[in-house]
Amino acid sequence: NLTKNEIKRIYLGKMKNFANGQVILPIDLSEGDKTRNAFNKQLLGKSSSQIKAYWSKLIFTGKGTPPKNVRSESEVISAVAANPGTIGYVE
Repeated sequence: NLTKNEIKRIYLGKMKNFANGQVILPIDLSEGDKTRNAFNKQLLGKSSSQIKAYWSKLIFTGKGTPPKNVRSESEVISAVAANPGTIGYVE
């Protein structure tokens, strides 16, 4: 189980490995998705535009790679089931 703080650190690119050393591969729903907007606000404490600005800065400076985007919750489930270390969220 992950804490809220760990999830926040993962989705902001500050935590890249689980305690056992496994690389973490976060999956995000597409921009504008209502579940993604709720996740950003409730768990990350930021609006979608704040998240976009945050990642734009990190990408521009070469300091981070945002979570991979998928189009649907079924794609999140498939990715998590098929790839060790992958995490995602669904409603």
